[in-house]
Amino acid sequence: MIEFHGLNFAFKSRAPLFVGCDAHFKRGVITGIIGRSGSGKTTILRLLQSKSITRFTEYSTLPTNFGDVAYIAPQQTAYLGLSVGEFIDFALSLAKSTKFRMSRNDYLQFCGNNIGQYIERLLQRRLARISSGQRQLIFISLAAFVSGPYILIDEPFTGLDPVSRGWIWALLTLVASTGRGIIIASHFIEEVVAYSSSFYLIIDKRLRLFLSEEEFVTEFGGRNFHEAFFRAHTVRPKR
Repeated sequence: MIEFHGLNFAFKSRAPLFVGCDAHFKRGVITGIIGRSGSGKTTILRLLQSKSITRFTEYSTLPTNFGDVAYIAPQQTAYLGLSVGEFIDFALSLAKSTKFRMSRNDYLQFCGNNIGQYIERLLQRRLARISSGQRQLIFISLAAFVSGPYILIDEPFTGLDPVSRGWIWALLTLVASTGRGIIIASHFIEEVVAYSSSFYLIIDKRLRLFLSEEEFVTEFGGRNFHEAFFRAHTVRPKR
């Protein structure tokens, strides 16, 4: 498990971004992080990727090897000169554990019929010649084999159609089933809540944990989750 207590963080010469934050992230499940633009979603992911987080917390339990924490940025630009097939073969060769080392065919089979066949049709194309959404699909699917126990994913759905988003969520669920801890930050808040076992709302410089959409709507009011999210930032709940 990754956890931290009493996180206080501010960028140099700026007001505090986080004050007294507590959070924990388990393996084998998807945990979401939601919040307004500029609330600190990306900052949390980057802090979790670095041992520097220990300088800003009262207490923390973190992986001993930070190579075990993979960070997938919103726009991946590395290895664009390779074909999709070449990149897949290269990535699979970097698998952290022999338990997850497999051939390209095994990887495509793991992805399932729809996604595996879709990626197979892209094998001869250069990464630079496919869309950012197609690259995200490939990067996330490979993360199950290349990374260690935790995968941090930052805004993977920007510019993607509903079908592509659905495929990525299916992949994330599949990757979590292998024992990886998936921590995802996204503005597609309804989808994050629907697919995550739990989620954190960043508000008032803190992270508030919610276990369900119903709990969130009950806390902030409104007819649905989207309205409750709006009310969370405009109307203070009665205590």
